[in-house]
Amino acid sequence: PLIAYTCVFDKHCPGGRPGVCAAWRDPTSVACGVCMKGAYLVDGECRECEPGVDLLPFFLVGAACLFGICAIAWMVSREAIKQSPNVLTCVLLGGIVVTALQTLGIFGQLAFTWPGIVQSFLSAMRIISFDLEVLRMGCILEVDVVSQYVFQQFLPPMIIPFMFLTILFKKTFRTPETRLLIETTNAVGTLYNILFISICISSLAPLVCYRHPDDVGSSVRTAPSILCWVGARHTTMVVACFLSVVVVLLPFVAFVVYATWRYASAIRGTVETKFVIACRFLFVKFIPECYYFSLLLILRSLCISLIPIFFLEAAVQIVFLCGVMITFTVVQSRLRPWRSTVTNYVDSCMSSALLLLLIVGAVAADMEVADDTLNALAAAMLIIVLVVAAIGLLLGLVIAGCKFGPRYGRFICHHKADAAAQARYLKMLLQVKTSSQVFIDSDDLSDLDDLFAIVKVDVGTLVVYLTRDTLRRPWCAGEVTSAFLASKAKVNTVVTPSFLKPTEEDMAALDNYIDQSGCDLGAYCIYEKDIKVAFKMLFEPDILSVKMPADVTGGAKYEHIVADLLGNSMKTASRGPPMIPNDSGMVVISSNPQDDEAVAAASILSLKLQEKLMHTQALMCSLCDRDTSDIDAILSCIDKARAVIVLLSAGTIRCWSQLLVLLDVSTVRTDILQTNSGKVSGMASSGAVSDKSPMGSPVHNSSSDQNKRPVIPMTLSNFAFPDDQFYEVTLPSILPRSHYEAAELLRSFFRLIAMPFSTAASNQVLEAQVNMVSTRIPKFDPNNRKKSKMAITVGIMKDLQTTAEASHMNNPSISAAIQEQILCDLHNFPAEIVVAPPEATPDSVDWRYDDQHRNRIQCI
Repeated sequence: PLIAYTCVFDKHCPGGRPGVCAAWRDPTSVACGVCMKGAYLVDGECRECEPGVDLLPFFLVGAACLFGICAIAWMVSREAIKQSPNVLTCVLLGGIVVTALQTLGIFGQLAFTWPGIVQSFLSAMRIISFDLEVLRMGCILEVDVVSQYVFQQFLPPMIIPFMFLTILFKKTFRTPETRLLIETTNAVGTLYNILFISICISSLAPLVCYRHPDDVGSSVRTAPSILCWVGARHTTMVVACFLSVVVVLLPFVAFVVYATWRYASAIRGTVETKFVIACRFLFVKFIPECYYFSLLLILRSLCISLIPIFFLEAAVQIVFLCGVMITFTVVQSRLRPWRSTVTNYVDSCMSSALLLLLIVGAVAADMEVADDTLNALAAAMLIIVLVVAAIGLLLGLVIAGCKFGPRYGRFICHHKADAAAQARYLKMLLQVKTSSQVFIDSDDLSDLDDLFAIVKVDVGTLVVYLTRDTLRRPWCAGEVTSAFLASKAKVNTVVTPSFLKPTEEDMAALDNYIDQSGCDLGAYCIYEKDIKVAFKMLFEPDILSVKMPADVTGGAKYEHIVADLLGNSMKTASRGPPMIPNDSGMVVISSNPQDDEAVAAASILSLKLQEKLMHTQALMCSLCDRDTSDIDAILSCIDKARAVIVLLSAGTIRCWSQLLVLLDVSTVRTDILQTNSGKVSGMASSGAVSDKSPMGSPVHNSSSDQNKRPVIPMTLSNFAFPDDQFYEVTLPSILPRSHYEAAELLRSFFRLIAMPFSTAASNQVLEAQVNMVSTRIPKFDPNNRKKSKMAITVGIMKDLQTTAEASHMNNPSISAAIQEQILCDLHNFPAEIVVAPPEATPDSVDWRYDDQHRNRIQCI
């Protein structure tokens, strides 16, 4: 009896009497599945080979593939740091296009015929899956389908030696430092990653079958003449498939899984490891937070490659393909993993376009789907919809009905520009005291739209940190309003000296009082009448209001604030701040004690550095927490320090105590200060010391000190470097008789590279910045420590003393110890110091040079 087989394409079987195939198709093959000898396959049709075999296309394609393999190996073996972001974006976009073309190869294996032009394009794309029939292999070599498939499985491993030789050539003739095995691993992994879908299509081709009618079996879709699971030919293909999966696919997938699992622990700081370099092809494309996304892409490729194998019905294949692609498109759109923004958009658009193409193909295809299959698919989709709806409704009822405790014990509402460091330091203290989480938006907020929702449901106490512009900020006004009108959270306030309570006029014109240029509160259903009610409630007597203590200095004031917020008021010590310790090997932090933001930043830095340097038993000394009225103690502390960290804030260069530190740690080149004629020269505008300056040469050139302590400047966001007006106007008002020398010392200090201390950034950023600081702090060996020499002149010391006294600071005059130190430091430059009598005033003292001894300082 005759057996009926289904042809893959209508072109294969033109109809007519049984056993008739299309032109140049072998009628003895199952389903007219192969071309006759002397014919080749093109666009689903078999055509006669032309006289004189044209080998040019075959060699051109082979040469192009070989060139591409070598080019990829050459380019990816370049160090990642040297790769241009624009070039990286171009490469990523190219990879997305190649992946899309390979996905079209999967579409070509689905169990239905695409519309004409699409089917022609899909047939041409078979070359991406190593199908050499597109190159008229039937006219070049007379090989059967099985031999051709086996040959295809050798192509991916054959890539490895070509890449190895390319990198070996580069190492030999271009870059000798190239690490051969590491870069070969990275290059091979890159190409396998790009062509993973093609490798899957080629390897798994014998397992992709389609059914014949009347239960007569099924045929391999790419080779219809071979019946699945029948005969030696399919057995040979299955064995080759198994070997290809075991030798190529599984090892690569296992490597990707292992590398992704190990990467998080392998990448630490700036340490370069062989493992990270060898597998960077998996991670360099993505942002650090989504380093695992390569594994998700591999999983996506495996899923869409296996769907034609496990599901033979075209309708089922389309449904599952759509499900997989939609799922991964949603994940990609949510994570935005690519390093380039353009790449994220293109990837989403490409996935959407492929989905639309799949839907159009399904609508246009003439599919015969059994009623049972349609009913099963419809029922499954309906069940999924109902289950998701039920889960959503149940979650809504649970969230609305259950009373969950707040995630955050306290929420600190603050204005970043005025109080970023203060809010962070309060958070650190509160978390230690209460063992509960404290919210500040720099650390805990990923989406500003969630801000008011967090205040409504996830906060136990809202702490409103009132600085000058807190209530003028729309986000802060919205947080206060949400806490009073839509939350059960308690509200506390911390009042700083800069805060001014809004007046009745302000309350009547809140649109002008609140700057809504960056946020329209109306979009969050927060209106002016609500804000007025909340602001009035904020200043009710029953609201716990804590004032920043005026009689407490340094970081201790924040400890008092925390104690008052927790109901454990601290007594202010009547004896004032502690004295500066006289220990050696401390890490000294200098900040402006009159700037609350700088004081808080110094306290944060001190705590974090203490943790980092715990193994070295380093002592921290924040000068703003100490009694800075003693100039001798400040200079002695700096002299014995292991390192000096200078926090530069808005008032640094106008604060006498911090100006003293800046001048003491500065260095000046003597060849600038001294001319060949033995006289001091320069111009005030350039920062050099003038021959008209009241005080001449510096007491010490500390650049010659062989054991110089590290000086680490760190800038806060509100710091502005001094300009010409500062050196010409402001500095002379602070140091009237020594501003020339001070200007040169300050200019020398500001030549140092300053590190940022971003108190408004996240805790991860701060940790990274503190790590960088800790690496610059050396171990302290008191036995090898040489006594530092002073870098400032006696005139500067006198001016600073006068400035301190004018600032109502009880500073002693230059002590005998300081005089002795200066005399000892001048052993290379003969000099003498004669201290003016106590009754002398700065105006009655004439500081000048001795013409005979250019380094002799006289007080007459």
